Amino acid sequence: MENRIDIACPNCLSSPDVSSEGVFCPSCDVSFEVTDGIPVLRQNPETYYGEFPQGEMQRLIKSASTDLEKSIREYLREKDAPPRLGEYILGRGRAGWQYLLPLDRDSRVLDLGCGWGTLAWGLAQFCGHVVACDSTLERMQLLGIRRRQDQLDNLQLVCAGDSKHLPFPENSFNAVVVNGVLEWVPSGLPGNPCDVQKEFLKEIRRVLKPDGCLFLGIENRYAWKTWAMNADGHTGLRFVPWLPRGLADLYSRMNGKGGYRNYLYGPGQYRILLKECGFEDTKFYVPCPGYHHPLEMIDFEDKQQLERAFSRKEDSAFRRFRQKVKGVLSGQFPDAFGMIASDQKRASYLDKLLVHVGEQIGWNTRSGEPHFSYRMNGEMGIVTALVRGAGEPFVLKLPIHQRGHDELRAETEILKQVSKEDHPLAAEKDLFAKVIAHGEFGRQEYFAYSVLPGVSGDLIPKQSARFKNAIEKAAGFLSSLHLASPQLSTTLIQLVEPLKEKVMTLAVDARQRETLSRVADEVLSVFEGSFEDAVWSHGDSKLANFMFDPETGGLTGVIDWGTGFQPELPLYDVSFLFVSSQAARQRSSLPNQLRHQYHNGLPQEYRTILDRYLSSIGVKMDEAQYRALVGYQWMKRLVPLTDEFESMRFNHRYLNEMFDAFA
Repeated sequence: MENRIDIACPNCLSSPDVSSEGVFCPSCDVSFEVTDGIPVLRQNPETYYGEFPQGEMQRLIKSASTDLEKSIREYLREKDAPPRLGEYILGRGRAGWQYLLPLDRDSRVLDLGCGWGTLAWGLAQFCGHVVACDSTLERMQLLGIRRRQDQLDNLQLVCAGDSKHLPFPENSFNAVVVNGVLEWVPSGLPGNPCDVQKEFLKEIRRVLKPDGCLFLGIENRYAWKTWAMNADGHTGLRFVPWLPRGLADLYSRMNGKGGYRNYLYGPGQYRILLKECGFEDTKFYVPCPGYHHPLEMIDFEDKQQLERAFSRKEDSAFRRFRQKVKGVLSGQFPDAFGMIASDQKRASYLDKLLVHVGEQIGWNTRSGEPHFSYRMNGEMGIVTALVRGAGEPFVLKLPIHQRGHDELRAETEILKQVSKEDHPLAAEKDLFAKVIAHGEFGRQEYFAYSVLPGVSGDLIPKQSARFKNAIEKAAGFLSSLHLASPQLSTTLIQLVEPLKEKVMTLAVDARQRETLSRVADEVLSVFEGSFEDAVWSHGDSKLANFMFDPETGGLTGVIDWGTGFQPELPLYDVSFLFVSSQAARQRSSLPNQLRHQYHNGLPQEYRTILDRYLSSIGVKMDEAQYRALVGYQWMKRLVPLTDEFESMRFNHRYLNEMFDAFA
């Protein structure tokens, strides 16, 4: 393995003798084991922490040696485990914040207390070399299986973490990631918890290069929810982080929790703590909705953006007021922070890229630093930054794994084609973003687009007349897409059979397999006589992907073309729009809405819109055809669960609900 990080003795920091058989430190005369190629440098051989009992974990390791993904899915279903756990174990997009750090393709990164290794896996897609370190051997063994099956040659594993020193020489890393770990460090160790945490942070400073940085993900001591709503996640007690340390310790002991040692801090206290340990500069972000599975990273100083992110749009005045209060509290007292700490302010990869892109598009970057929002879609593998500042705003997108690369390249090619005068949708080209920059920076591909005006359709109040108008405008565009489509050679059987084949891999019993076969046969039977040609599709025609003028309600843009312009069953897009919109309007689950429209037909309030759509494209549709169309849509919505990047693939409860809806 190229660029392998040397290890050091965790007791004396001297260089040990390392072989496939074991690790021996001549200075200490101490030997350590090597298990499955992983140096085991922990002090306590009995250390185990995990969501599963240790014996079951060891059995899982044996079964996972040939197919880790399948073994995890089967285990979670067997134990009826929380669906989110699968993404926590095998997620591929949880490190989407990586571009906020001063990293590049040559960076060496340590994920300390890596757990299942999902952050390390994500970082290894971008950085030159990543070391995943955790004191639970079984987790490291599972990560080793994943490394082998995914052929991640730049991911190194070390089982350690309970010794005085980190088992690495000085100046080894460009970055160290400590996510959900610092508060647990004092557990089981003697001494004042704050002092223990300081020694831990000083060790991190030692193994970092002089210009290296720390990414610290941890809860806020003064989170408003632990005072007003929820118990502390470490002790299970209300209020405890807010209390003075001595009183919190007494309170914890009186409730049978033992001494309080899971110290958290407020932003000012974190800044002081880090400065005392050699980190002079600390930048605070708020991970939304939380630091375990963040979808957005918001600058803690941007209170307006924080308030918007943590408050939902509501129809009633009382609910709007309640959401406003929630947004204000979340802006001032958020649940958690993602901190980037270093010896001084360092330019992140994103900072440097924005300067580069600014030069490409003619921005005057000297007039001030650009401001950006930062969103992460781990499943799609895309980071999206809306950038404003020294010129026209633009959207910058960065891939974080292969699916993101594929989607962005496809979308960029589509947008370039639509912008041409001879394209069938040239008359609608103002509804499409323009590609304003595309290239590589630091051996990382980037994509920049113009910003479409208006507001997203999912922000329109669901009970308002504007909501129905938005659906009608979106359906009008979809009819234009249908009419612009050239004659496509894809047959009905070519559309249906691949769906059936993929979804069949999700079926776990004869009942589910029979349900799928019946629906697929119904689609083929109903459309066999009327199907002529497949047509272009948007692929994800929910209202959130349509932009509207907030004053007039007019359609101003259509976004998210990564899966667009593929051959599709006519009217699929509009049926997708109706099901998604009604589910949002009624706050019902997708399986329930699919079942309702499959058995009861299209809701009355959408029939006028459908009639206009059918009239515009010159097609007729009866109730049996709409029912079959919803059945086809049901199969299409199940297909993503077969994708290795989709987090819902672990949600066996949702999968059962989807099959039960059509049983």
